Amino acid sequence: GNLNDTINTQWNKGHRITSASSFGGVWILVFSLDSGLTQQAWTTSATFAGAAPFIKQKWDEGLLITTAIRGKGSWLIVMSQGPIRW
Repeated sequence: GNLNDTINTQWNKGHRITSASSFGGVWILVFSLDSGLTQQAWTTSATFAGAAPFIKQKWDEGLLITTAIRGKGSWLIVMSQGPIRW
């Protein structure tokens, strides 16, 4: 499946992204249950600057960057809210 489907499937199970990497043109995500994260949002962008409006919006909503990684020719930014327990 695609990245959006994978993330939504895991979120619906109560899992949250706690780590990410990229290898061989594939995103590798680690999802955790009971991480303490109550809300997450994510985006991909060709440049980090291109993600700035997303980051600003989510920052204003109380989320912090918990993952920022470059792979597959783009940035993956994950922002989270809640007490982090990992």
